[in-house]
Amino acid sequence: MTTPDPSDPVSPVDSLSRAKGEIRASRVVCTWLGAQLKLHGLKTLLVVGSETPEGLLLVRWLDQEGLAHELAPGGRSMEHTVADARLDTPDLLPLLALHKSAVLLDGAPVGLIPLGDLWAEDVCAWVGGCSLPQGIQDGRSLFAIEAAIREGLRDNSLRRSLAAMQGEGNPDLETRLRRAAAFNRGPCIPKLEAFTVGMDLLLS
Repeated sequence: MTTPDPSDPVSPVDSLSRAKGEIRASRVVCTWLGAQLKLHGLKTLLVVGSETPEGLLLVRWLDQEGLAHELAPGGRSMEHTVADARLDTPDLLPLLALHKSAVLLDGAPVGLIPLGDLWAEDVCAWVGGCSLPQGIQDGRSLFAIEAAIREGLRDNSLRRSLAAMQGEGNPDLETRLRRAAAFNRGPCIPKLEAFTVGMDLLLS
């Protein structure tokens, strides 16, 4: 988990903008989750990775919207926990508490990932911390990688933007992104922004 730098000033305008952004994201995600429950004929969600910052954020939203849920720590791996849950608790709909950078850089198992279109920086702004993908040492490095990815997506120069990150000690970023982007049939993620994994973010 990483935390933001407390010395960074946040203006009232920034705080209001962040609050509005969270309200919008929460409504989109919870509406999507309600539809998923109806689609699967279930009434209760299972938050896998509930102990992480992403899990805490998701649980907060579910509480606010009154969606029934139970908690499951990530354990040995979220993928195994989801597989176990499908066998042991078939009346619960498992969710993976992962942010967008974790999906892109670590890959994602098949399943519902409600926060999969939220950058780690958003999660950090809303709950004061975020999980770090494998090989990323601190939040500053992760946010720099996210900025490079967003810039590259906007101007269609993703590989050039990532190449600029080589000096940050991340020589395998493009390889990891190409591998992760092959899952247009994998995770199910609600759309929150222009480039959503599995919909319009296909790099391979």
